[in-house]
Amino acid sequence: MRKENSDEEKSEETCWETFQETKGRAGSCFYFRGAALIASCAKPYHEETERYVFVATNINLPYWKEAEAGFLDAARTLGVKGELTGPTTYDPHGEVGFFRKIVDQNPAGICLSAARPEIFQADIDKAVAAGIPVICVDADVPDSKRLVYIGTDNVKAGRESLRRMAALIPGKGNIVVISIPGQHNVDDRVAGVADALKIFRR
Repeated sequence: MRKENSDEEKSEETCWETFQETKGRAGSCFYFRGAALIASCAKPYHEETERYVFVATNINLPYWKEAEAGFLDAARTLGVKGELTGPTTYDPHGEVGFFRKIVDQNPAGICLSAARPEIFQADIDKAVAAGIPVICVDADVPDSKRLVYIGTDNVKAGRESLRRMAALIPGKGNIVVISIPGQHNVDDRVAGVADALKIFRR
């Protein structure tokens, strides 16, 4: 004798059929979105018209020539425009002038090695408020609204440089550190040297 399904069993069957149907639609939707995502990945993330500028000072130094080569290589890889600009001598206030000029041109982003942090903070904040991302490289402006700092742990670098110099001096001797007072990264290196000197004091 055939037994009719109860209302509860019919309800369970209906729920299962609805689940299967929904799962099929969801699966189709998932694969469609996945295909769309893969297709979008085939397109460049950046526009060819995007322009990124690295602002530094004393840019004729070999150090900055190497930095420029790396910056331009990255720009080519990303398919964007890149350039390094700034005074050809050590000129912090001149560097601020270059920075302001670049901000007025509204680039896609700015990398900055600030010779003097205290004279750059307001201009960095203004650039960021205008929607221009600013990243500090090598020399930081920590109290500004820059997005991030990329560079050396300069205190640690100072300690290491003193350790290596001391290893070259037999017995006792003097070590002279030539610096640029007021430049954040260099001040940190001098602080690292001074800290490392404590272990040599008698």
